[in-house]
Amino acid sequence: MMSQSADLEAVRSYHHGDLRRAILESTLEIIDKQGLEAVSLRAVARRLGVSEAAPYHHFSGKQELLAVLAADAYRSFGECLTTAVGSAADDPFARLNALARAYIEYGLESRGRYRLMFGNHMVDLGEYEEVQVAGRPTRAILESVIAGCVGSAKVDAAAIENISWSLCHGLTSLIGESEIVFDGGSGDGERLIEVGISILIAGIRAHLGLPAAS
Repeated sequence: MMSQSADLEAVRSYHHGDLRRAILESTLEIIDKQGLEAVSLRAVARRLGVSEAAPYHHFSGKQELLAVLAADAYRSFGECLTTAVGSAADDPFARLNALARAYIEYGLESRGRYRLMFGNHMVDLGEYEEVQVAGRPTRAILESVIAGCVGSAKVDAAAIENISWSLCHGLTSLIGESEIVFDGGSGDGERLIEVGISILIAGIRAHLGLPAAS
């Protein structure tokens, strides 16, 4: 175990908030490679070569550390979705296509952040106001896009939102956690995503009584 003087020296070696940033980055790497279960402030300290007490200079415990990361993940996720929808063609279903694709791609490319945003642990993390505030816009984006697709139709928009979310989350989780085994080439995952989004959009159009997309 480090002495108190060695501990202070290790903390000081990370200038201007570098230790806090290093703790966040190291934790995200652990989640990405090993899952949330492997996270502890002790494990993070070992990875960074500081004493077990050093992370407590910045976080009261594991829950606060994960809450900060979850809020950051929601903000990053929301920015990704907003950019995708804003860049899509001026058509509600084109925006839904862009939203769904961006959702899945984000989850597959940022496994650590994605794992932070979903799961039983969010029951506790959801109590942090920072997490609540950061998470609201992501749902609002989906609601807005679906509202554009539904228009004035007398249908259950909330059900369509949840179905859309279920498809995106399901594909992201199953592909990302290697629950789906592909026998062919590397393009199998991309093809599954393309087909899944196409089926989602076709199903919504049919439910609304709209003609199939050309």
